[in-house]
Amino acid sequence: MRVLALAPHPDDEVLGCGGALALAAARGEDARVLVVFDGALGDPLGRFERATYVARRRAEALAAGAALGLAPGAYRFWALPEGHAPADAELLAGARRLAALVDELRPDVVYAPWIGEGRRDHATVARAARLALELAAFTGQAWGYEVATPLTPARTLDVGAVWERKLAALRAHETQLAYRDLAGAATRSAAPRARGLAGGSGRAEAFVPLGRPDEADARLLGARGSPAPLAAHRPVDEDLASAGARTAARARRVRGPRTP
Repeated sequence: MRVLALAPHPDDEVLGCGGALALAAARGEDARVLVVFDGALGDPLGRFERATYVARRRAEALAAGAALGLAPGAYRFWALPEGHAPADAELLAGARRLAALVDELRPDVVYAPWIGEGRRDHATVARAARLALELAAFTGQAWGYEVATPLTPARTLDVGAVWERKLAALRAHETQLAYRDLAGAATRSAAPRARGLAGGSGRAEAFVPLGRPDEADARLLGARGSPAPLAAHRPVDEDLASAGARTAARARRVRGPRTP
């Protein structure tokens, strides 16, 4: 199984689907992450050295990936400038570049921010991801995760077996901890998401289908954006919660990194 997570900024993939990535790594699956934007605007008060800030955020992302159990080389960074609404041509160019990455990596599962995310960069990545999967004729599973804007879950995944890994990964993002308690935010979100999971750990991540481009974005694709069977993204073979429960025992055998 090959997994690809799309993160607008360093740390978004850990917040949104870090547990899913850690479980995939524990199963020996090929889990990759693309960080789209450079994260340069993540220090509004100037608490860190500006000249090295982007490089520091990249190093934090790599440390977080190691904490999740991802293989060396799992991360790619496009370092695009953040904080603006892309023009149509820019969005389409990004979608085409992303489609080429999907063709290269051939993931079975893709995670990206869900389309309802309120932050501009998050919504941009969601739109580009939906366009890219159309261009790539993707037939796997595509899930939207939450970071800043809560979603109504279509699927929940018990991540209790790798929860300490997720927390350790969040603590690797030291520049962001200067502004926000990432571990606390993740914990507050995880508990209600776990409600209803029989025999669960009390820690879960929530997802919705990523969906296809809306009518306005589909026009950017020309003829390729015309209506097509929704099977372009295949139905889910199994409930994510069930899959998480079956792999929990194996994941527990994988020693998590020590938390600070």
